Amino acid sequence: MTSRRTPAAAAWLEVDVGRIERNMRAIRRLVAPAKFMAVVKANAYGHGAALAARAARRAGAIALCVFGVREAEEVRRLGLRVLNLAYPFGEDAAAVARLGVDQSVWDRAAAERLSSAARRRGQRIGVHLKVDTGMNRVGVPAAGAVDLARRICAMPGLSLAGVFTTLAERKGENEAQIRTFDRTCVAIQRAGIEIPLRHAATSGGLKYPSAWFDAVRVGIACFGFSKEAEGGRRGGTAPALRYLARVIDLKRLSSGETAGYGDLFRARRPMTIAVVSAGWSDGVFRALSNVWRGEVRGRSVPLVGRISCNHCYLDVTRTPVRIGEPVVLMGGASNSFEAAAESIGTSIYEVTTRLPGTLPRVGI
Repeated sequence: MTSRRTPAAAAWLEVDVGRIERNMRAIRRLVAPAKFMAVVKANAYGHGAALAARAARRAGAIALCVFGVREAEEVRRLGLRVLNLAYPFGEDAAAVARLGVDQSVWDRAAAERLSSAARRRGQRIGVHLKVDTGMNRVGVPAAGAVDLARRICAMPGLSLAGVFTTLAERKGENEAQIRTFDRTCVAIQRAGIEIPLRHAATSGGLKYPSAWFDAVRVGIACFGFSKEAEGGRRGGTAPALRYLARVIDLKRLSSGETAGYGDLFRARRPMTIAVVSAGWSDGVFRALSNVWRGEVRGRSVPLVGRISCNHCYLDVTRTPVRIGEPVVLMGGASNSFEAAAESIGTSIYEVTTRLPGTLPRVGI
C-alpha cells in the first residue's frame, strides 16, 4: 500500500479503505441472499470506526454493530442502522432512545428501562433479542426466549427488530448451537411473533452456511484477518492495515555494547541501530522484544533489544536509512499482524484492538 499523504506524526496507521470496502463486498457476495452487517466495535478492531463505517455503507451493509453508546454516537450520522451490542445500564437506555439506534436485550429489566426511555421521547426502539444457545456468555436461555419475546412485544415503545445468537466456535458444538437457534426462532414465530431479522454467524461462522439465516454480523474478516492461519481468509479478502513509525536517531554500537533497557541484546560486532519512535504504549507489544522484524525500504531487518514505552530499535547495519524516514513495524510483507499475534501467543483481535486511539489513522 502506498500512502497518498504522510502525516506529521511519529507513528501512525495506514488504513486501505478501498481494501476494506472490497473485503466487505466479497463477504456480502459470499453470504447472499443473506444480508451483511458490519461490526465496527473496538474502533473497528483498531482500524478506525469512522473509516470502516463509511466503507461499510458503500459496500452495502444494512447495519453497523457497536459496543456501547459512545461508539453508536460516533457512527450513527452515516445513515445506516446501528445495533448496540452492549448491555444498557442506567442512562444508556435514554441515550439509545436519543440516538435512535437498535439495542440488544436479554433480560426483562433492560427491556423495561428501554420501554420507559422510549415512552418519555414518544418513539420506538428496535430490540434485538439475544439468545444464549450454548456459549454461556450473555443471552436469555433458549427455553426462556419465547416468554421474553412476548414481554418485549407487549412493552410500550419497543418493537422486536431481530433475534440473534453467538456461536462459541467450539469444535463439534457449532452445529448444535445453530439447530438450537433455529428451533428457538421457529418457536417464537409459532407464538405469533414476527422476527424481521435472524442473525447468528460472525467472522468465524462464515464457514457454516446454515448459520447465515437472514444476516451475518462480520467484524475481523472485514479487515482481511482470520483467527485461523492465513489460509482461513474468506472470499479473496486481504489485510488493509500497516503500522509505520519514524526513525528518530541512529546509533553506532561497538562489539559488546547494548541498546535500550537491560542487556537483552548485546552487539557481537560493530553495527548501526535505528531508534524508532514507537513502543509498547503505542501498541507494539513488549513481548516482541528481540524477536520481531521491521521493514526498512522494503527490506526485513531485526528488531533488537527491549521495546520500551515509546521506542524500539532496528538493526540497520546493512540497510541505509535517514532520520525522519518511516519504517514498517507491522503489516508488511515480512511482519504481518497475524505473525505478531502468533509470535506472542495471542489472537489477531488483541493485537489490532490494542492499537491506541491516539495513533493517527490515515486512509488511503
